[in-house]
Amino acid sequence: MSNLFQIEDKFYDGEKFSKIHPGGPMMIEAFCGVDATEAYLTSHRKKFPHDKMKGFLVSKSSTNFYINKNYDDYFELVKRVEEVLPRAESWANWQFFTKIFFILSISFLIEFYVH
Repeated sequence: MSNLFQIEDKFYDGEKFSKIHPGGPMMIEAFCGVDATEAYLTSHRKKFPHDKMKGFLVSKSSTNFYINKNYDDYFELVKRVEEVLPRAESWANWQFFTKIFFILSISFLIEFYVH
């Protein structure tokens, strides 16, 4: 299997890139050998930073299937959705931990009562 993945018309070294990817190597390895453009856009909701990733660039494709694709409508939709449903800064806020505390407390109390 190839260790290259494609974003738009550019091929990147998946082995090198997986070492710095915050999601870990598993996410990069899942898209090695295939075009990962749409997967990237749907999970990151922004354009790929080709300028910052020049160190991982291997080659450019001679045929670009994305020349005629315009993702501006998608990014406009993302912007509108985030105005209504803003993305959380972290995966859990204080309300989440409060709910978990109460749910676990009640569970332990019921278990204690039953035994």
